[in-house]
Amino acid sequence: MQSFVLRRALPAASASAITAWAGLTTLNDDWDDYFHSSNTKVSSEPEKVVILGSGWGALNCLRKCASPNTEVVVVSPRPHFLYTPLLASSSVGTITLRSACEPVRALVESAASKATSATFVRANAQDIDTKNKKVIASADSDGMQLELSYDKLVIAVGSEPNTFGIPGVKEHALFLKEAEDSAKLHYTSTL
Repeated sequence: MQSFVLRRALPAASASAITAWAGLTTLNDDWDDYFHSSNTKVSSEPEKVVILGSGWGALNCLRKCASPNTEVVVVSPRPHFLYTPLLASSSVGTITLRSACEPVRALVESAASKATSATFVRANAQDIDTKNKKVIASADSDGMQLELSYDKLVIAVGSEPNTFGIPGVKEHALFLKEAEDSAKLHYTSTL
């Protein structure tokens, strides 16, 4: 009996435990908490990371990129992160629209405590110069141009609602992707 436990059951239990740990770690996307890159360069110059967007992917990337010796810049025309699953509730009045929004500046300030620096720039990215590693953005309606240099660029600008090519959908449908869509739907339902 003891030889069975030592030869069969113990290795099976160990393999199961390691599999469970790997599964949970993968689900939580926390591999970087356990395995650190051994080939990271140590330099006096901080790495510049520019993130375009303020949605799910962009803010997850902000959380992952915020580390010592890193300067992070988030560029987005929208100054808030929108928790899209709550848009339907805000459009019918179950919750306020403010409850579905989180200011990006607060999230960037949280990342700044871990990184060398983290900044938010409210602007529209207009062009990317990959050769010179620069993002050209317009900050306001007057056409003021900004040039942001980067070492790494993350493009997480999201997507547009899909109409599946059905004629008339864009003109007659009410999409629920932005805070303005929720406010518009809330207003039309109260009329």
